[in-house]
Amino acid sequence: MSQQREGYYDYMLRRSREEDSRGRSAILEHTIQEMQKEIHALQMSVKRLSDENYRLKENANIHNN
Repeated sequence: MSQQREGYYDYMLRRSREEDSRGRSAILEHTIQEMQKEIHALQMSVKRLSDENYRLKENANIHNN
């Protein structure tokens, strides 16, 4: 079995593709993390507004009775 040596330009092209792939993966991971943070913030807002809505309804019921 003879092992053929990879040429310089082939090596550089392969490395460039690998780095591009890793760079895109890192960007996608960062984007997903930011989106997850935003989703969490929105969920917390929904919970806060829901609690406030419930409190206001309870308060309205007390005053209407």
